[in-house]
Amino acid sequence: MAEAILNTIGVWHTPIKNPKDAPRQGIEGGINGEIELDPRWARGLTGVEPGAHIWVFSFFNHAKEPELYFYPHGGESKHKTGLFNTRSPNRPAPIGMTLVKVLSINENRLEVKGVDALDGTPVLDIKPHLARLDSPKA
Repeated sequence: MAEAILNTIGVWHTPIKNPKDAPRQGIEGGINGEIELDPRWARGLTGVEPGAHIWVFSFFNHAKEPELYFYPHGGESKHKTGLFNTRSPNRPAPIGMTLVKVLSINENRLEVKGVDALDGTPVLDIKPHLARLDSPKA
């Protein structure tokens, strides 16, 4: 397999210091945080408005070695499943995707709600949430 080199565009500033304190999904936890973009990318925020939902892709640099087959969140009350049928942060390429609500934008900083990333987590990309595409009808 080919290796990929990814550039970061910013960093998360969050109150979450320990992986055990992170919510399973950010949108469930309601934690506020900030995304600080490298200033050269600030103009790319044009059109992003407070109240919008965005996807933030991050490099989960504190992830553990992945298991390929395990009990998902909830333990043994569920059946074992494969890694790629879960949203575990422990992956071969630990890229996280977090859906957040934009609260405010100040130049290269976005205040957001729905954080699940640890403080200092590198940000790889930001994309808009588009309901017609992100919630397809069967």
